Amino acid sequence: MQLIRSFMTHGHLNADLDPLKLAEVEEFNKATYALGTEFKTLIDYRNFGFTEGDLDRSFYVDVP
Repeated sequence: MQLIRSFMTHGHLNADLDPLKLAEVEEFNKATYALGTEFKTLIDYRNFGFTEGDLDRSFYVDVP
């Protein structure tokens, strides 16, 4: 449930919404354009105790 909640709140940060490639400009200019990039680790399945072997598994989630 924590992983699902994390995707609900932070999943948009993993989307590629940078058509101008400002993240690459940030690296070149040492400026701060792509402010959400460090939060992408919040939706990493490994932070919730899952492994590569869990990626093909199905999980039942009982939500009232």
